[in-house]
Amino acid sequence: MPNERLIQIAIVDDEALIRNEVHKIVVTAFEKANIAYLVREFESGEKFIKEEKPYHLVLLDIDMPGRSGIEIASEYRKISANGLIIFLTSMEEMSKKGYKVNAFRFIGKIDERSELEEAILDAIRCLEEKKVFRFQNKQRDWICVNQDEILYFESIGRMIQVVSKNGSYEMNDTMANLEKRLQAEHFFQIHRAFYVHLSNVAQL
Repeated sequence: MPNERLIQIAIVDDEALIRNEVHKIVVTAFEKANIAYLVREFESGEKFIKEEKPYHLVLLDIDMPGRSGIEIASEYRKISANGLIIFLTSMEEMSKKGYKVNAFRFIGKIDERSELEEAILDAIRCLEEKKVFRFQNKQRDWICVNQDEILYFESIGRMIQVVSKNGSYEMNDTMANLEKRLQAEHFFQIHRAFYVHLSNVAQL
């Protein structure tokens, strides 16, 4: 695995102008977060894969000459199952295929600078939090919440509502799967439709 003291990032895009702009946004985000980082740039997916190196975060263009970003991401998952992937794309129909490779986020090409910076900051939070709960919302974006900030989970129809100190989210999952993921010492099932954080239970 990459050096845990340093967040390692790969930028993969065939356009030098885009790589340079994405690099600037990465620098801005990591300086805001005050996290040590190292960035490498690749002009093709083939060169990126050939290195056979896991990265904490990969910013990957979908539409590249040769193999697409989706194909490159599929190959990369054989190298790293846990590294976060943010796809850069102007191809909405292609972005739907990215969920097969567990993509963290999809961002429109560089015209969405603020959105990309926000996605990178979210990725940093996921990487830094030791007790992070990671899930997909209804829009299939990945959300990361510290488990200690979660008040409770409630099953509503085919969705689970995640209520935290900072807001509420809806996730695509079942209570059975949720039970397997939760740390037993932190959550308690008070009803078949509810899991609450033990810090919010006055008496059992």
